[in-house]
Amino acid sequence: MPARTPPLARLAPLHALACITLLAACGDEPAAPIAANAAELRGEPLAPRVEAPIVSATALLAAPDGAASSNDAAAPNAAPGAALPILDGPGGDAPIAVAAPRELAPPPESDAAGVEAAAKTGGEGKIAKDYKPVLFKDISTWTYSQPTAKELEQDPDAVAKSAKERIPADIWALDGKKIALEGFMSPIDFDKTGVKSFSLIHNAIGCCFGMFPKMNEWVYVEMAGDKKCDFFSVEPATIYGTFSVGEEIRDGYVVSLFRLKADHVFGTF
Repeated sequence: MPARTPPLARLAPLHALACITLLAACGDEPAAPIAANAAELRGEPLAPRVEAPIVSATALLAAPDGAASSNDAAAPNAAPGAALPILDGPGGDAPIAVAAPRELAPPPESDAAGVEAAAKTGGEGKIAKDYKPVLFKDISTWTYSQPTAKELEQDPDAVAKSAKERIPADIWALDGKKIALEGFMSPIDFDKTGVKSFSLIHNAIGCCFGMFPKMNEWVYVEMAGDKKCDFFSVEPATIYGTFSVGEEIRDGYVVSLFRLKADHVFGTF
């Protein structure tokens, strides 16, 4: 019985013929152009690249207002006299329209001075005349010497007498006077209905950023009677009330030098 040729062996000549055909097709001759009917093409042709001169940002800013660019002819869609330069730097390879400088000015109906004057002639203006204006620098530009624990253990009258020497006379002269003092609020006793007591600090740094002020750079403020006031968290507030001067001593420590029983609290803005 004659031997049978395996099926894969019978296909070998066909594989060889296919390889020869492919090699013959891969010659150096250029491919024939494909004929296309222009009427059958769809879409819009690509717009040619618009070339414009490269200018620096410095030269652009130094150009006078309304100056026309040299590439106006290359931008047929631009308005006459419009400048369409190409800015140098990253991403500066496309025309950028130069916006005309805009002058910022408050609207004509803005009258900040008038608003402030109206506030002063309102509730605050009516009571301000009854209080002596005092600045923090008037009560803080001196060095306070903290008494020792041994000094504070003395007879209360002796401690009070020595306090007269530790606090300047012009500061003592404000004791019991009705004053107006401006500062930043740090609430102590408050709820959703308002603030009952707070520290009034000479600057916003000590109020908001944890820098503890010196003893003569803050005032303990408590609203008179059952009054409460609004909390002015950013703007300074002006406090109108009766001023108290003297060392307040608790458990052997001086806890305050200045206190203010507030009748009114107004925000600055």
